[in-house]
Amino acid sequence: MARGDNGKKSVEAFSGDVITEVKAAEDSAAKDVAKAKERREQTVRKAQEKARAIREKSSADAEAVKAKSAAEANEKIAVEEKAIISDAQKEVESVRRKRADGKFVDAALESVMEDLNAAS
Repeated sequence: MARGDNGKKSVEAFSGDVITEVKAAEDSAAKDVAKAKERREQTVRKAQEKARAIREKSSADAEAVKAKSAAEANEKIAVEEKAIISDAQKEVESVRRKRADGKFVDAALESVMEDLNAAS
């Protein structure tokens, strides 16, 4: 019987070792899963930060393009206005030269000229 007890103890010891190893493997696997989850969450956070930065940059770029377009349009309008005013002033001067007999100054032309000078 002594032999049977040793065998039983040996099986119990082996069984205990196996259980300890299984628990250690389970603990290690749980730690690995937790690490993987953390890495995934970090990757998601980084991707979200990149996406936010891209959206902000795109928004800023769009605003810059809008501002540049508005400035260019305003500049074009100003150039066209100056050309119109210049043409009108030339026309007024032409009419004045045609009436160069000095008998009268057309008050309406003078008023237009003053308005044009004030506008420029």
